[in-house]
Amino acid sequence: MRKLIEIKKKNNIDEKELYQIMEIERASFSCPWSETMFLTSGQEFILAFFDKKIAGYICFSIVLDECHILNVAVHPDLRKKGIAQKMFDFLFEMGSETGIKFYYLEVKKTNIPAINFYKKNGFKELGIRKGYYEDGTDAIVMVK
Repeated sequence: MRKLIEIKKKNNIDEKELYQIMEIERASFSCPWSETMFLTSGQEFILAFFDKKIAGYICFSIVLDECHILNVAVHPDLRKKGIAQKMFDFLFEMGSETGIKFYYLEVKKTNIPAINFYKKNGFKELGIRKGYYEDGTDAIVMVK
């Protein structure tokens, strides 16, 4: 039996969700966010659930008609199954309903699969943030 992916928007995450997000975060990034970074006020979340567990997330904030995408990850065991696309489709649909005109994000210059995914979703390169990441790697600023 094929399991469905459920996508939800949340204004706050609870302790159980934070634990699952942190597992994905640590498995996905060499310089993961801390728990405190996920609990900063003003951030919202798109969560993807697979078999009642968090499979992926988008952390973002809204300022006027702009959506700033702060963090995106899918559990390593569940990548290449369309989960990131479903989360972005949900985010874009929500944005069109609420008047979002621009989406911004930073992506590690060396993360070619993510850059290609963002370009496929209509993002364009806007500029570079030198030494943006903790390890000194530059970030590409992208906008849609």
